[in-house]
Amino acid sequence: MELPLAGLPNHKVPVPSLQWKIPPRPPISSIEVSFEEGRGQMSIERPTWSSGQAGPPILTTLLSRKRNKVQVRRLNRWSRLSKSVIKKAKKGKLKMEIMEMKNIKLYLKNKRIFEDNQRLQKQALFLQQENKDLVSQIQKICNYYSSSKIN
Repeated sequence: MELPLAGLPNHKVPVPSLQWKIPPRPPISSIEVSFEEGRGQMSIERPTWSSGQAGPPILTTLLSRKRNKVQVRRLNRWSRLSKSVIKKAKKGKLKMEIMEMKNIKLYLKNKRIFEDNQRLQKQALFLQQENKDLVSQIQKICNYYSSSKIN
């Protein structure tokens, strides 16, 4: 079932027209064309503009504007490549940071093991000295008893 569109205006809405106001090009003051002898090639010198700019005013204004992102993937290939290079570089930096952290952790662990080793060596030296003292005391006692039995 269709409802009648009563009450809606049937007149056209005026749309403002967009007009590009392109400034007139300044005249090219000189273009030098020369033929090189023997090569048969023509070379054209860069034109000089009367306004003293490097190019026509329209070109310089277009170059000064921000460049829009291109939606076509094959045209945007270089930016994708540069993004991937940046991503790889960041990943490489991240890997380097991870490796540095692992290196620091291993260094600290090795240092603790080394300190424990030194502590255990000192303890072993102390126990060895104590063992020698006990052996000498046992020998004194054995010598005392062995000499007393003989007498």
